[in-house]
Amino acid sequence: MNRSSIGAHVPVAGGLAKTGLAYAQELAAEAVQVFVANPRGWATPVGDP
Repeated sequence: MNRSSIGAHVPVAGGLAKTGLAYAQELAAEAVQVFVANPRGWATPVGDP
């Protein structure tokens, strides 16, 4: 059986361990993906030709 994955944004205002993971557990999440930095942080700035 193929199951589609569904993602959700999880609040981390009180900290990942206290708030985010507890919320994921309430949702019965089977997996958690954590982004430790803004993915746009590696974006190169627009150059000045």
